Amino acid sequence: MDKTTLVLYRQIADRYCKMAWTHKIQEKQADLHLKRNRWIRNAKCWLTAISTCGIVAIFFITDSFWGKVITAVISALTTFLSWRYRDGELTELANENKNFAAQAHNIRNKYESLLSDIKSGFLCDGQISERRNFLEEEEDGLFSKPIAPHTTDKAVNAAHRALIEKQESTTTDEERNNILPDFLKIKEEENS
Repeated sequence: MDKTTLVLYRQIADRYCKMAWTHKIQEKQADLHLKRNRWIRNAKCWLTAISTCGIVAIFFITDSFWGKVITAVISALTTFLSWRYRDGELTELANENKNFAAQAHNIRNKYESLLSDIKSGFLCDGQISERRNFLEEEEDGLFSKPIAPHTTDKAVNAAHRALIEKQESTTTDEERNNILPDFLKIKEEENS
């Protein structure tokens, strides 16, 4: 690979990495929204059940002052959660993140294919620049949408664990050989 091609390769490799991060962060943010949604739905169910039992107990079993206070507080918490998180709101946010992640994943895969073509020597520098420019326009189109879905530091940290520590987006030769059928595997003697 000559010096000019190497410069292009490194720039495109950086774009690939940025799209891999974008994809994983958006995916992890969606997971966080769905986890929070499950927690809130369960909390609303439990709080509603407990406040209903408290109301029944106040009317039919006891006329306790503290029972009324506890029931009122639990009822207020239930109302707060119901008003703060309308049904489906967090699921919608998660779907926005998942959709954005899918589009970022698609662009990431295109960068990966371009890197493979460069490394294989299939393209001249002019073709590389042309395909890079096309992918950058596609990437700009993704980020130019009215609002990219919001992400948090928690999602960034989860993406870091996934990409760097767990290497979720990396496939080793061993993994590849365990999954591919024999007729698609590249044998060592074929590599030489």
